Amino acid sequence: MCKENDVPEMTPTTLQILSEWSISDSSVDRALWQKGIDRYGAGSLKDPAGMELAAELLCVALAHYLNGEPSAAESGDEWPRSVVDHTVWDVLVATLQAEHGTSLTPDANKCLRLALAAVRKAGLQSPELGGNGWLSQFFEDARYLHAMAIALSGDDVSADEVAIVVFPWFTGGSAPTPSFVALTKRSPSPIAATTSASSGDAASESHSTIMKGRVGGVAKRIDPLALQHGIEAMQDALTGSGLAKTDKKTGKLKIKKTGVMRAAVRPGKTARKALGGVGLTEHLKSYNQEKATPEASEEE
Repeated sequence: MCKENDVPEMTPTTLQILSEWSISDSSVDRALWQKGIDRYGAGSLKDPAGMELAAELLCVALAHYLNGEPSAAESGDEWPRSVVDHTVWDVLVATLQAEHGTSLTPDANKCLRLALAAVRKAGLQSPELGGNGWLSQFFEDARYLHAMAIALSGDDVSADEVAIVVFPWFTGGSAPTPSFVALTKRSPSPIAATTSASSGDAASESHSTIMKGRVGGVAKRIDPLALQHGIEAMQDALTGSGLAKTDKKTGKLKIKKTGVMRAAVRPGKTARKALGGVGLTEHLKSYNQEKATPEASEEE
């Protein structure tokens, strides 16, 4: 069952957050979670109501995770950690990046609270908050931090109060780091005021937005030949694992939603298939041969 962490007063405990949700049999909730994946994948950040519904369906997995998954333990069918990590990502996107306007609805705040409790338990928050940094991009934006503080406090908070609410809730401490305080001091604008999402697949929109800050400037330092072989190796891995397929007409790589869902449930098997299809030895040998031939490098 859920174990309670030390949390600051005036903010909800994990048990209190979990009490807002009903937990059914794991097989029933898996079906709801699957519907959430489908709605999220087919949705748009310009449709906040649709994203909110997707978040609610996805949250059933997080409720099981926070509750210690007793029913799954009895059946021997536990929710994989990879499912939790990616479900948290999708719920944060659906609540923080969808165009909700100046504030979240009560139901969206409920989903955000549950997601943040799962983030804390899994340790996915930014390093300043004691986590491993996997979800740092969500914690490096003052708008999102402001929304988190509101969801956790149950009331509107000023820019000066954001660090007081969010930092101790994740760390159990009372003295925010200077870098975190500097970030939260920024004037919080409406949640989706600068979201650059357009109509289309919500997952593609959100992931491009999140990853944008991580790839800036890298291209200048990449060996073009190494990049070419790296791309080819990645394509081999994606197609070999069943996560993607090559369109016969256009030659472009397309992600297979069924493959992604299978990978979430069976990450180990997918990884083995991916490694088996990469052909790293062949790519490395070809790369070294081409680098050793000046004429070939100059022609490219």
